[in-house]
Amino acid sequence: MAAPLLTAEQITRRDSATGRVLIDRVSMSIAAGERIGLVGSSGAGKTVLMRSMVLLDPVQEGRILWQGQPVVGSEVPGFRSRAMYLPQLVPVTDGTVEEFLRSPFEWKIHRDRRYDAERIAAWIDACGLNVDLPRGPMMQASGGERQLFALLRALQLDPIVVLFDEATASMDAELTRRVEAMISDWQAADPQRSIVWTSHSSEQIDRMTDRQIQLQAGQVVGERHGSVAGEAGNV
Repeated sequence: MAAPLLTAEQITRRDSATGRVLIDRVSMSIAAGERIGLVGSSGAGKTVLMRSMVLLDPVQEGRILWQGQPVVGSEVPGFRSRAMYLPQLVPVTDGTVEEFLRSPFEWKIHRDRRYDAERIAAWIDACGLNVDLPRGPMMQASGGERQLFALLRALQLDPIVVLFDEATASMDAELTRRVEAMISDWQAADPQRSIVWTSHSSEQIDRMTDRQIQLQAGQVVGERHGSVAGEAGNV
């Protein structure tokens, strides 16, 4: 049996200033093709777990495995090109939207690839927006548009695992619907691709995930398949 794509083994993260435990001996794995929801009240540890799983934040105990092997040292940049985290808040940057979208191709890990303006335009069109948006300044984009551009910047790099942390929270209902469809199509195009999703909307968790992992006070307290809608306090 093939190893999971991404695994957290008994990881613990503490606040560097206070020593407070943020996540406590958490284990979870993400297999090819999975759609996983992380659910739990605000402060349960969802964001901390996501960031830790892609090595954006250090863990004090446990380890992160990629395809069954620990990720160490010089392997980290390549790992982060295959497993990506998308935060809720997208920084407002200078320059145009296209410059923002092109920026990853300046990084060493992606220098052998080229920016595909037609692919970006097709995605923007599928979202019902003006395909000329990349010509405009990033500073004038709405919060929902900035979330979309951050999402497109990640997806164009063809990662295998993407962790979406409230990634549509600033979008209106119509754009959210279109983006959900686009992400589902993107995932379906490659059976290896997997997603992890957080949202304050239990309905969105139902639409976008098949398995949910419940967090409480930094620990995994349950797992289920199917609907979470209507259960108070679980997102």
